[in-house]
Amino acid sequence: MKTLTQLRKEIDKTDKEIIKQIRKRNKIVLEIGKIKKIKKLNIEDKNREKQQKQKIEELAKKNEINPEFLKKMFKLIITNSKEQQQKIKN
Repeated sequence: MKTLTQLRKEIDKTDKEIIKQIRKRNKIVLEIGKIKKIKKLNIEDKNREKQQKQKIEELAKKNEINPEFLKKMFKLIITNSKEQQQKIKN
């Protein structure tokens, strides 16, 4: 059995990986924002958001994660994405 310290180190490592993935996602979001600016597209895409919500719910269930938790987390991520893209568009 692992010790509390070992398990916490694993959590710290996982948290770093999550942050790296969010950073990677943010870079992609900025590229999308540039394309939207050039093509004069709206920042908000309700159809895409609906698809994402459905996909997140499916992934949550498949991975035995509380769907409501993931929906709240991704709502924050998507809100941040739109804010970042809005900065590019202005």
